Amino acid sequence: MDDTSLYVGLQPRTCYAGVITFYYKNLNMLVASSKSAGDFFFSLPVETQTRLADCGALIHTAADLHLYADRVDKHARAVRLADNLLL
Repeated sequence: MDDTSLYVGLQPRTCYAGVITFYYKNLNMLVASSKSAGDFFFSLPVETQTRLADCGALIHTAADLHLYADRVDKHARAVRLADNLLL
């Protein structure tokens, strides 16, 4: 397979009856190939997009994208709270 190939998981990480999970090479391929994933990604704050791009090689599915976006958001919130405690 070349760099533009779509990886289709034969055994998805999370299996729901009748659901096919598509695996992409990385975040860039996911966003370029999936309109809904791209819409979600570009609706996020630029800082979140940047942090997600930093770990883009670990993001292969729309579920991964949502999970990592949530983790980045929670981490940023925790840092802000910690900074406020220091003031």
